[in-house]
Amino acid sequence: MNILKEVLRNEVRPALGCTEPIAVAYACSLAMAAIKNKHPQDSHEILEITVIVDPGVLKNGLGVCIPNTNGQKGNCIAAALGAICGDSALQLRVLEKVAPDDLVKAEKMVREGKAHVLCEAHDSLYIKATVKTSTGNASAIIRDSHTNVVAILVDGVVIDGSVEEDCATVVNKVAPYRQNMSTMRIADLIDCAQGLDEDDYQYLLRGVEMNLVLSRAGLQLGKFGSQLAAMAAQANLENELFKSTQILVSCATDARMAGVNLPAMSSGGSGNQGIVAILVPYNVGTKEGIPERRIVESIALSHLLNSYVKQYTGEIAPICGCAIAAGLGAAGAIAYQLSPRAETVGLAINNVVGDITGMLCDGAKGGCTLKVLSSTDSAIRAAYFAINGFFISSSDGIISEAPEETIRNLGRLCALGLDHLNGTVLDIMINKKS
Repeated sequence: MNILKEVLRNEVRPALGCTEPIAVAYACSLAMAAIKNKHPQDSHEILEITVIVDPGVLKNGLGVCIPNTNGQKGNCIAAALGAICGDSALQLRVLEKVAPDDLVKAEKMVREGKAHVLCEAHDSLYIKATVKTSTGNASAIIRDSHTNVVAILVDGVVIDGSVEEDCATVVNKVAPYRQNMSTMRIADLIDCAQGLDEDDYQYLLRGVEMNLVLSRAGLQLGKFGSQLAAMAAQANLENELFKSTQILVSCATDARMAGVNLPAMSSGGSGNQGIVAILVPYNVGTKEGIPERRIVESIALSHLLNSYVKQYTGEIAPICGCAIAAGLGAAGAIAYQLSPRAETVGLAINNVVGDITGMLCDGAKGGCTLKVLSSTDSAIRAAYFAINGFFISSSDGIISEAPEETIRNLGRLCALGLDHLNGTVLDIMINKKS
């Protein structure tokens, strides 16, 4: 099994908008497409949409702008648009083709209370979208990752996937490549990155260009990234390694959180994590004059490390994935560029974990740009410390001598120490809105 190809195919893909509400839209588009396929000659008036999600999906859909909605926020408008005009073939770019009339219809559905989003406790990412129409009903169930469709039902009959008798509980199967990854060491991931072929190489470069385009768009928005660029210019620091990297990633994050109609190349199912995992090592490598081949290998390693962390912390962790998973990946990638040894990469990983582990995830929103900035700063600093022989001691906190064990400790922290965090954050956010 080629682990790098599996990660690129399943976790590194273009995504338009925040991937949690977009996955909700995707599920709704799948359900609607199933109805149309069964009744191709009929018109299909949508009567009601009901979406059941886990707390992480609900949390990340509350405060983030949905693409092509003129800045509207929330899972409900995403669900309505997914059913009305979503193109399921585009997966995480499902809302790429929203017309003005589609938005008017979706707003009317939400206003009339015909689109509902409910929350249920699940131990991983979970979305069940049910669309009721004048010609039939259909449900689509996504679990564990944003595009992992485990079941589609039309009029109560399973047409794709595996579902227990009550048509609600999905058989949970871990993808084989994920099982394999959980047994690997950092040195094994480096070997995978070094073994990339020409197709992988070009795909990784495509991700760089996609996120650079997003960053250029974000620079025009007048948000955190453009303000940082202005402050850096005043101090003549716009080309300095730390500041130039921070400007690049913050502008891209601003654009994505604002719902700009441009895709990000994601990593681990997250566009923001893709921005950090790709643009941080890209910019550092470019500034340092690293050969392109090694920069691309380092980006492959960054994606692999981001995915590796998720095997232990889960898809939507209570701690900030941009900081801990993608920041850790970016640090390892920079260390690899300048000293391609597993020991140096491992020290950089431990430095990030010792620095920003406590950064919690309080939902997707414009303020995520500040967390991305902290992640970028920590990743670069951690890597250069490691390259120069400075590293956090294994006697500190949750740090272990082996970086693999440190990452497993992160998993224990998320599963046992912070298992109520999502619920608490959600309660605060919902009460604040009301």
